[in-house]
Amino acid sequence: MSSPAQAAEATAREVPIPKTNRALVLTSFTSPPTLTTLPLPADSYPAKTGTVLLKVLSTLVIPYASLVHSGALSAANLPGPLPLIPNANGIARVVSAPPDALYLRPGQLAYVDCTIRARDDPIPQNPIHIAGHFGGVPGDPLVERFVGGGGPDGPGWHARSGTLQEYVSLPLENVYPLDEELLLSSDSGYTPERLASLTCYTIAAGGMMEAGKVKVGETVVVGPSGGSISGAAVEIALALGAGTVIILGRDEGKLGEMKRRLLLSLQSPAGAGGSSRRRPGQKVEYVVMSGDEEADAESIKAKTPRGEGADLYNDWTPGAAERPPYLAAAVRAMKKRGRVVLSGSPSGKLELPYAYVVGRDLQLTGKNMFSRQATYDLIRLVEQGRLDVGSDKSGAGVDVKVFGLEEHQAAIKHAEGGGWRNYTVVSPNKE
Repeated sequence: MSSPAQAAEATAREVPIPKTNRALVLTSFTSPPTLTTLPLPADSYPAKTGTVLLKVLSTLVIPYASLVHSGALSAANLPGPLPLIPNANGIARVVSAPPDALYLRPGQLAYVDCTIRARDDPIPQNPIHIAGHFGGVPGDPLVERFVGGGGPDGPGWHARSGTLQEYVSLPLENVYPLDEELLLSSDSGYTPERLASLTCYTIAAGGMMEAGKVKVGETVVVGPSGGSISGAAVEIALALGAGTVIILGRDEGKLGEMKRRLLLSLQSPAGAGGSSRRRPGQKVEYVVMSGDEEADAESIKAKTPRGEGADLYNDWTPGAAERPPYLAAAVRAMKKRGRVVLSGSPSGKLELPYAYVVGRDLQLTGKNMFSRQATYDLIRLVEQGRLDVGSDKSGAGVDVKVFGLEEHQAAIKHAEGGGWRNYTVVSPNKE
């Protein structure tokens, strides 16, 4: 695998400088975004120190995008300052790199992350805003100052400018070079549109790699497991070498099919000419949850090696739920000194068996988003062929439906039916 500098040199090319920028602009939470022609982001070309101008090739539309755009998802802290350009993260090509960039060059393929952090924040892991998606902590005066208000010429526009546009300007630290020679080779199975699903895996990496710290041979439980991000967490656990991964849900048919596809995916080789990615003894199990806390806990433990319990439970309860339905049972199924990582977004309060948590020396951690290091580590897994993020070389099944900017209404509607390995992508620029 080439270094970031080598990858940048290998793919550097001249990118035509645009004069205008088509973008989907959300001006009201009672009507959909409108396709608008804007000037290039202010002062974006040539790129100034610390910022990058990018040509957006693909961006993933999340299943709950309609709720974000209507201001109905309280966890996103929207409504907020309008207007804004929705959507976060994607695959792009560098148009102009700043003078302080070491690895990025014009033409370089890149993964872009719209999690904007204040550069002078003493706790740099604190995401302050996700451009076009998350309005920050409600009532925080620093957030309000950061995102500003008004249109493209107003303060804070960069923090409200997401990827549903042809060109975006982002902080240098939000742009990750990709090895195009590896990822877009004729036999890779990838396209910029398929790579857009990296968005799900980077979020999942925060919980599974960064907070969960999965070790080879460990027993990992994930629930609920059928979502686009929670399903990615399952795949990451397997790629990192977890010995047994147990998926939780209520539909036995869906759980059984997910297990079948996961095992099929593990049979595919890791890179060109590589051996199977499945490690000896590696297993995928599932538990159909009944809602009976004690019975469910025993069912989970029964699927762990020798009935000893799990090393890690990663909870991905979605924002539509008030309380995490599987958390208490999963906690009761943990080994001593087990780790519980909360990565979901339910609106209610936690109810846990307090004495059990203390008596078993359990570690309880909340994890919001991900760090730069987790993103780099995840990209390396993908480039080395240890993890598929949208390719279907294994035949396990990946559905990627691509729309243009002008088809955004249809894309948002289609995304509502999404889930694990079922992605909706908007491509502002086709290559």
